[in-house]
Amino acid sequence: MRENPIASIRAGLGVSPYEWRTLKRRASISDVVDVLEADDWQLDARTPPARRGTSMLPLLSHHPFNPHGLLRWDGRGRITDSALSLLFLYDGLTIADPLVEVRQAAQRGDDVAAVRLFRRLLRMYAVVEPLFEAGLLAVEHARPTVESADRAAVLSHFGLDPSMTAFTNFEEAFAGSDAFSPSGQHMLMRRSEELLQLLGLPSERFRSLGAAHAAVRSAAQALLHLSWQIAVCNEDPEVDLVLLGNTEEILFRELVNESDLVSSESVRSTTKTDLVGIASLGDIPHFDSLDLTIDDAIAIRRDDSFERFRDHLRGALHENQSVVVRNRVDREQALVRFEEQMDSAARELSAGVGTSTFRHHARAQALPAGVAIVASSIAAGVTEAGSGGLAVAVGAGVSAAVSSIAQVLNGWIGGRRGEQPNAIAVRYAATLGTPRVVPAIKNQSSKRARRFG
Repeated sequence: MRENPIASIRAGLGVSPYEWRTLKRRASISDVVDVLEADDWQLDARTPPARRGTSMLPLLSHHPFNPHGLLRWDGRGRITDSALSLLFLYDGLTIADPLVEVRQAAQRGDDVAAVRLFRRLLRMYAVVEPLFEAGLLAVEHARPTVESADRAAVLSHFGLDPSMTAFTNFEEAFAGSDAFSPSGQHMLMRRSEELLQLLGLPSERFRSLGAAHAAVRSAAQALLHLSWQIAVCNEDPEVDLVLLGNTEEILFRELVNESDLVSSESVRSTTKTDLVGIASLGDIPHFDSLDLTIDDAIAIRRDDSFERFRDHLRGALHENQSVVVRNRVDREQALVRFEEQMDSAARELSAGVGTSTFRHHARAQALPAGVAIVASSIAAGVTEAGSGGLAVAVGAGVSAAVSSIAQVLNGWIGGRRGEQPNAIAVRYAATLGTPRVVPAIKNQSSKRARRFG
């Protein structure tokens, strides 16, 4: 991971992406080559350092077609609601570096694709350049393909291969469904329900082909996104998962709880049958990204209220981590204490936003936010499986890795272990729920009353 890729672009072009856009210059393959030569990143030679502590850098997609990505393109490019919320709550954001794709196209001699991707990169970076310059956005160079071992292991756990044939078959069926008889359409909806149930997703009775198609496509996107995140985070301990939406959260729980990562001894050592819990950060003020510029977002993030909230979060995570390998009572009390601290911090944040100069940007909604804390003493060699020392603050214990998905998750958890030999290993996953109306102001009618403050 590197914090500011703008330096390579400025060195190659003599201008930043924003300046390039204002000059209305056209990119050429020579510009691509100049930037690639200025970019001295050697991915193969890099050994990612183990990041310690309780900082969080959620990983997002840079693709504009991803609804959970960094930006939405509406003619100008705006930060998405989910990215905005994560930016306010955590230490920063990480995206996959589009320059890697440009380099790959140039290496295979496809100049047309290289220039097209380069123009897209400049357009996107021109929008988010202030985030890079403020140190709030970093780029990740890891590019695990869907055929890579880690991603294939995630998909295999759900009975899928990298070709995603089950989903492509459904796409073909939905594409021709207009020609189906009523009984054929009914059968397609029932088969869609069965597919989602096999994935461990909640059962749903579809009443229309449109609803069934949307649900199947959403599940496919969630699987691809989650497998990509896990593979990247497994390669690079500096970045963190983000579970955006109920589907990704359920799939993630399924991966950990149902894999043989968790042994029978581990299950007996905790009162929790669900070994991955989501600790609440409280109801967070929800901002409308359509009403904000990037500069506005940076200014709001640096507001004293958000600074204090992040301090509270880091402190609560550190305190939780410090007791994670103690006995079950300590673990359960730590979780209760964590949520009490964050509930208080969330109330303080809402009150601060209500009196700040940015209150007119806040919606009349709260965003339930949380964090999955997946911890293991066994991954760090603290204890043996079944000895009663399993680390489950909100999390999973690591037993002998005997399956491919267990190996992937074991590597993911162990990548963020502490400095001392007997330190625990902890990884985080940011979560965001569905916004809900703020009770205290939901019945008020003025525009200002419909917002925080």
